[in-house]
Amino acid sequence: MEQKKSNFLETANSIKRKHIANERKLKLEKALEHFEATNQQDIAEEIKAVCEDLTFTNRVIHKALEEFDIILSESAVRRYRVKYGIVEE
Repeated sequence: MEQKKSNFLETANSIKRKHIANERKLKLEKALEHFEATNQQDIAEEIKAVCEDLTFTNRVIHKALEEFDIILSESAVRRYRVKYGIVEE
């Protein structure tokens, strides 16, 4: 039989670190990385700024991204905004 861990917090932190290391990137994060990797940081910064501006809806951002051949859903925009604390779940 496997020996039980004695410290629950230590075990939870260990699992948390593994999950963080294996976390999948969001589609919008991948798109931003693409712009940054291809020396188009200005576009990446503009996209980030628009995502932070709550006067732009997820739908408007989604449609604007399509104009730049970034095809993702409105919910992908929302997930990005939630992850970065721009909006609450």
